[in-house]
Amino acid sequence: MNRNKIIMAITIGIMSLILVYVMFIQFRIVNETDAEEIELMRETELRETLSDYKTKYNEVNEELTEVQGKIDEYKQNEKSEEATIELLEKEIQDANKKLGKTDVYGEGIILTVQNTMDYTVRI
Repeated sequence: MNRNKIIMAITIGIMSLILVYVMFIQFRIVNETDAEEIELMRETELRETLSDYKTKYNEVNEELTEVQGKIDEYKQNEKSEEATIELLEKEIQDANKKLGKTDVYGEGIILTVQNTMDYTVRI
């Protein structure tokens, strides 16, 4: 029985050493890769990337706030079936507007096309 315990302890020890070695290799590769990429990027690229992340963060934060507001509305109206139905219908209408399935009216887009070159197209 002692021999089996010794063999098991040696096996676990060897496996642990191999695992630690592999982890150190991975950490070193990750550190080298990140450092190389950052060194290659210019300061302007880093600023642009940071600005992009800030913009994305703000957009996601706004969406989160919007969703939390909807959750609060549902919690307030969960006892009233009619109010819940109205909320769902409003969400469907909003989704259809965003997807372009509903006609919307407003200022719109103004598109100006100017012909700066004379050319002929032959088919």
